[in-house]
Amino acid sequence: MIPTCRSLFLQSALAWLCLAPAWAEPTPTDLGAYLDRVLRYNEQLQVQAMDYEISRQVVVGARAAFEPELVVRGQYDDTLRPNNAEELRNLGGLPFFKQRQMLYSAAVETLTATGARTRVGLDVRHINNNLQPFRALDREWSSFLGLSFVQPLLKGAGRNVNLAALRVAALESDQAFQEYRRQTMVILIGAEIAYWNLFYAQEQQRFYEESLRTVGVLANDIAEQYAAGRATKLDALNAEVALKDREARLSVAQQALQESLNTAKGFTGEESAPVRATAPPVAATLAMDVESCFEAALRSNPEYLVRERQIAIEGLRMAVAENQRRPSLDLSGSLGFAGLSETFGDAMSDVGNARHPTWSLGVELRIPLGGGTKGKSDLETARLRRSQAIRQLGALRSQMRAAVENAIFKVRSGHANVASFSESRKLTETLLDTELEKVGAGTSSPGKVLEAEQAVFEARNVELENRLALQRALLELDVVMGVVLEKRGIDASQSQMAQKTAAMVEVNKIPPAQLETYRQAVEPIIAENP
Repeated sequence: MIPTCRSLFLQSALAWLCLAPAWAEPTPTDLGAYLDRVLRYNEQLQVQAMDYEISRQVVVGARAAFEPELVVRGQYDDTLRPNNAEELRNLGGLPFFKQRQMLYSAAVETLTATGARTRVGLDVRHINNNLQPFRALDREWSSFLGLSFVQPLLKGAGRNVNLAALRVAALESDQAFQEYRRQTMVILIGAEIAYWNLFYAQEQQRFYEESLRTVGVLANDIAEQYAAGRATKLDALNAEVALKDREARLSVAQQALQESLNTAKGFTGEESAPVRATAPPVAATLAMDVESCFEAALRSNPEYLVRERQIAIEGLRMAVAENQRRPSLDLSGSLGFAGLSETFGDAMSDVGNARHPTWSLGVELRIPLGGGTKGKSDLETARLRRSQAIRQLGALRSQMRAAVENAIFKVRSGHANVASFSESRKLTETLLDTELEKVGAGTSSPGKVLEAEQAVFEARNVELENRLALQRALLELDVVMGVVLEKRGIDASQSQMAQKTAAMVEVNKIPPAQLETYRQAVEPIIAENP
């Protein structure tokens, strides 16, 4: 049985009301505000920020290797030793040697960038033994003030070797910063794509709602015409099929909208925060040159910069490995002044008067008799790793150039497609208006109007898909060029990044358990770089 005019109208109205979303439509959220929420609340970004903070602490630990140390020591010795024949003769027949002494020492020890280890200090001994009666003394105070050093001349010598750990830590910290930039870009691009997918789902639902209302009105008119004998049964059946089709598609579109909304909210970490996307701006046609875009990518792409730093790191390690293959030749020396008296004050005055200078100078040579197998192996490993890093950078460079060319091609074709499909959509809308006028004049059939309405719906969807495809192509180009953050005004320097991580900890946005996990990860690394 063909539905009447009233039944069709009630069916369409009831279907639209039942399928409408239960939640209230939120206030539109522009892309900038949405990305700001992602930056502030996304937990993955907070984790990556703490990775960078760890790398900064490693640099601090590496720098501390050259921090002077104050060494204070106190030691008590009690000795009772029998004397041999020679000692008996030299010590006037004493059968044993007995001594009690207290050692007090204070010194500043330092490792320099050249590899030299220096010590400047004062040693004081309070001595009481059974030899002192020969000097008519009850006890003695012995003092020594001086400087001693050990300077490597071959193995372990030079700033390049001794500063290598600090330089590697600094380069790895820069790598961590670039990795933070890369991860931020990945998350922001994912969030922006989710935002545009949400806009697409919103628009699709709007299209289906409008199409359902339009088809409902047409079906109502066709039912009235059929009842009056001016339309065929086939026209009425086609109208009913079209109405049911729009109802089913609207239900699917609403489900897709809810899924897109949940995905967009997932990037902010706010489960209940409302998000409603606004229309993307009309992308202006840009004069893009492959060479200039590729050069920009070499300057800003974080993955490329990480590989560059890796080559530098492997170069430093290879330089250290080459140095470690050399024989060990150390120059050592000392210069100081000794003092001896019955009292502490006189012993210190004796040192201050510099009446008893003492000095020494010498060299020590160590040569591995097996040819230095470990040194050769370490050097060859370092060379292979550096060669590997260079090849990886070359491969990435080729991939980046191809990616730049592909992205530019997509952007250019995207601009052309948007213009073409926009014009196509306008033509289909004009055709629908024309068919509606013809129906009113009685010169067109309801079936043609339904066909024109379907063409308008499809043209709108195709235009929307190409607009979003253009946005994705622009994002792809920004990613390969490494300018995602810069274009959105959120690119930060390393110093700004350090302030951000400190502020993040202060406001307690990172859970205490997570901070404790990172603290436990940092401490062993710092301990390995004393």
